[in-house]
Amino acid sequence: MNLRAAVSVVCLLASTACLAQQPTVAPAAKTAPAQEKKPGQLAITFDDLPEHSSLPQGMTRLEIAQRILKVIQQEHLPPITGMVNGFWLERDPKGSAGVLEAWRDAGQPIASHTWSHMNLNEKPLEQWTADVEKNEPLLQKMAAYPASAPQKQSWKYLRYPFLAEGETPEKKAAAVAWLTQHGYMIADVTMSWGDYNWNSVYARCVAKQEKTAIQRLHDTYLAAARQNMWAERLTSLQAFQRDIPHVVLMHIGAFDAMMFPELIAQMRADGYTFVSLPQAEMDPAYSTPLSRRAGGGFLEDQVAHAKGLPIQHRDDYSKELEAMCR
Repeated sequence: MNLRAAVSVVCLLASTACLAQQPTVAPAAKTAPAQEKKPGQLAITFDDLPEHSSLPQGMTRLEIAQRILKVIQQEHLPPITGMVNGFWLERDPKGSAGVLEAWRDAGQPIASHTWSHMNLNEKPLEQWTADVEKNEPLLQKMAAYPASAPQKQSWKYLRYPFLAEGETPEKKAAAVAWLTQHGYMIADVTMSWGDYNWNSVYARCVAKQEKTAIQRLHDTYLAAARQNMWAERLTSLQAFQRDIPHVVLMHIGAFDAMMFPELIAQMRADGYTFVSLPQAEMDPAYSTPLSRRAGGGFLEDQVAHAKGLPIQHRDDYSKELEAMCR
């Protein structure tokens, strides 16, 4: 382990921000889309505000949010939308206290992830829409941005929990019709690497002071992000015959917060630039009728499936991560 990597592991073990540290950037990808020299645009979003996954020793939910917000500010990123599940304010009011206020006071937009993170593929449409409506008073309250906020945006975006959009075409169409009637825009996703898989493992490894395992978490997280982003960009290029602005799904978890500075450095090293969610989803790709098949998932995967195109391979780290620090 080189000195820089050792410093990264100490930061991760100590649960300290280390935001001034020069980021470690993973090696350049061996395979990339043919248009890789053209900068891609990314709109980063965070799901599951105010709480996601296990807490490592010595961290709080508010600290996780503050670290993410600090990186947004330091890196001069455009507004980053946080998708809110309001039920955490009832289930864990002490733990989640201050997270949404901090997000709002930093001038970052919020949107709906339903009240209870309800899976539309598993529940009747009427129950799911009631869950969406239950979230609205909180979103209306928390979207009251202070006058000093750099940007005001509508809270009426919705991210489907589990990216589940309805298990039949009829149910999916009915959900879209209801959302449209109630003024919602759908916050589609085109890029993710299953970042949620790393957060609970990180908490276990911190508890056991497993430095080697934490270094492995660090390395696989950046590798998975890079590979999945290239694969999803390739699928998108095939589905749309052009480069589109992408929407990145992340979660407000402890390891995501710790890795965020290095992740942004890696994205920039790979040529990406950053836009807001509304800017990305102005692209006509996000209104294509080919994405409206049953089930849900990444936008470009749905379009590729409708066109009979292959989905690019992504490595799956979930089994390795599940076995770590037991």
